[in-house]
Amino acid sequence: LHDIGKGPKGRWVKSGGKQLVDPAHPLRSVEMLKRVLTEEVAGVDDASARALCLLVCYHDIVGDVLGSDRDEEQILDVVTTAREWEMLLVLGKADVAAINQTWSLNVQMSAPALRTRILSRLSPGSTP
Repeated sequence: LHDIGKGPKGRWVKSGGKQLVDPAHPLRSVEMLKRVLTEEVAGVDDASARALCLLVCYHDIVGDVLGSDRDEEQILDVVTTAREWEMLLVLGKADVAAINQTWSLNVQMSAPALRTRILSRLSPGSTP
C-alpha cells in the first residue's frame, strides 16, 4: 500500500510518464490510506487504521536501523505499544528477506537484541 504514494499518474508527466525514485512515497501515501480506511472501507476502527498507516509508512525502519545505521530512537518516536512494535518487527524482517538474503540473515541475528531494547523502553502495560 505504500506505493499508492507514488501517484497520481499526472505527477509523472514531466518525466514522460516514467516514475522517478521517490523515497518519500510511503509518507505521501498516509493521507490517501487514512482516507480510504476511514471513509471508504466499512468497519475499520481508528486504532486499526493507525496501525496500518504505521506499517505502511515505516515498513523499512527495522532494516534501516539494523543495516543502514538509522537511529533506533526513531522507532520509539512512532511506536506506542508492544503490539505495534511486534507487528513492525515482523514486517521489517519480511521486507528485508524480500530484498537480500545475506542482509536478511544479519537482520535475523540482530533482531532479538533490538526487540528486547525497544520493548524495555516502551511504557509498562503495553506488552503484547
